[in-house]
Amino acid sequence: MSIETKTLNQILDKIEQIAEAHQMINDHGNGHTADIGTDREENRELVYPYLWTDYRDTQYILAQNNRGIAYKLYTVQMMVLDKYSPNAKNSQEVMSDTEGILSDVIQKLVNDRALKAFRVEIKTLVAQPVRDDEKDGVEGWMVAIAFKIPYQFCHKQLPIIED
Repeated sequence: MSIETKTLNQILDKIEQIAEAHQMINDHGNGHTADIGTDREENRELVYPYLWTDYRDTQYILAQNNRGIAYKLYTVQMMVLDKYSPNAKNSQEVMSDTEGILSDVIQKLVNDRALKAFRVEIKTLVAQPVRDDEKDGVEGWMVAIAFKIPYQFCHKQLPIIED
């Protein structure tokens, strides 16, 4: 039985589907952390709390015989961020809520049937607190998760024309 190749785009789409289905996430986006807080396509501010996905390392794991790439190891970073206002939420509530939302997303993601075969077996995922006082005063939690994807193409099947 062959395993279907997944792409970074398909992994990000799955995270987006989870964000849209979660009742406490009001918005989502992806891209570099410098873009957090705005949706470049629609030129609007994101609605709090939101899930942001950033790209991290992609590793190319060579086959044992060094005849090409056997796997790609995609690492994505997910952040759940919220903004507190003095009259509505305090920092402790924001940190508690965003940590709970992030753990919900991780639980759903690691148990997703379409991605379960590709998730790297890590015994512990470490979430870290995040605070951005300069940009928009958000805080929350972030975690990195890796997916090991089989690479199906041999060097003779690549879309490269040689002279």
